[in-house]
Formats: sequence, structure tokens, C-alpha cells
Amino acid sequence: MERIAEDAETAAQKPHMKTLYIITKALSNEKPKRIAAICDKRGKTLQDKVSKNRRWLEHLKEVLNRENPINPISEEDIIPVIVIEEMYLHH
Repeated sequence: MERIAEDAETAAQKPHMKTLYIITKALSNEKPKRIAAICDKRGKTLQDKVSKNRRWLEHLKEVLNRENPINPISEEDIIPVIVIEEMYLHH
């Protein structure tokens, strides 16, 4: 256990967050939580697969089929992930 703690400390100091995440996840032994309830618009839990699929279709149509934004972000305004990572790692 001490060796694992040392590995986690080394990973945190480097910083190598992926390794730290893997070690922490292994130590916590926590299983991912699943949320299985899919509800209709009134909040009633749907039971059968067909109803759940219809609700997903309805939801995705609402989310994905919207008008274009009035002031869209240009590519020049987007900060690349590499820049964000460098800012995070060096501060």
C-alpha cells in the first residue's frame, strides 16, 4: 500500500494526472454509478425499451435541432486544449 501511495505522489508531482486518476480509482474500489431511470416530460418513469427510445429521440431532437446562434464563436476565439493544459500545469 505504501508503494502505491508513493506512485500516486510521484504521479501528482510530475504531474501525470492520468496515472494519478488510475491509482485513485483502483484504491477507491468504487463502481461506476448507473442512472437507469428515463422519465417522460411529466416526470413519470418509463419502463419499456420502446418508450425510452422514443423519449431519447424526442430529447435529442430538442437539443440538437435548434437555430444557429446570433453571435457564433469564431475559430480564433477558441483556446486550444494544449494552451489550457499548459496554463494548468505551469500554475
